[in-house]
Amino acid sequence: MAGRGRILTYAAAAAAGIGVPLTRRIRQGLAAGLRLRLDGATRAMLAGRYEEPVQMALAERLRPGDGFVDVGANVGFFALLAGRAVGPDGWVLAVEPVPANAARIRANAALNRLPRVTVVEAAAGAVDGAGELELARHNGGGALSSAPVPPDACGRITVPVVTVDTLLAGSRLPPPTLVKIDVEGSEAEALNGMRGTIARHHPAILFEVDAPTREDAERRFAELAAMLAAQGYGVDTLPDAYPAGDWTVLHGLAVVSATGGEGGR
Repeated sequence: MAGRGRILTYAAAAAAGIGVPLTRRIRQGLAAGLRLRLDGATRAMLAGRYEEPVQMALAERLRPGDGFVDVGANVGFFALLAGRAVGPDGWVLAVEPVPANAARIRANAALNRLPRVTVVEAAAGAVDGAGELELARHNGGGALSSAPVPPDACGRITVPVVTVDTLLAGSRLPPPTLVKIDVEGSEAEALNGMRGTIARHHPAILFEVDAPTREDAERRFAELAAMLAAQGYGVDTLPDAYPAGDWTVLHGLAVVSATGGEGGR
């Protein structure tokens, strides 16, 4: 399997070098039928097995006509899955600060004929402005300088920072049904930047935390759960997406409780 993965990587790099990006159709799982460019895609994505509990949560929450905000969209795997689920009457905002990844999302959305997937090339934060983004060799590992430095850091760039509240206020879109947050240590800042959205619309919130140890990951998870509980949410822990990994990744799904206001599905 490792040899096959290297072959795919080399083939994608060679094709990109001559301006002909390779693509592959996902053949199984909830994402079956979608196509991805090979550059930036992982083997788990191409196999349809990428973070399956998160895929299940999206499938259970999103319906035709819904709205979805993907904060930290990487190469667009979940944005594509959501774009197909919400259909032509729904909408998806894919928020991604790494320029190469933002370009991949645009290409993947066009490849799958999903015009309702819109890319916002920026980081999500607590206030609008600009920030320093630590790049990582792992495509989805870039982090704002306010978060822990990625273990595979490989450079730094300045990027726009925007709040989810600002994005939605300026878009004239209907309220979001679901917001996904995967921002490598800046989760609290992203949540603070959507206080207005939470107060007005109570979207379901799907979030990820990761850390080198389970103790650290559980502490960060508990901090976010407490923030959300203060705003009327109950938080469930999703099944482990990486049970055998040497880096702890936890996912939570927050929904406004019956006593906290109108919740999602």
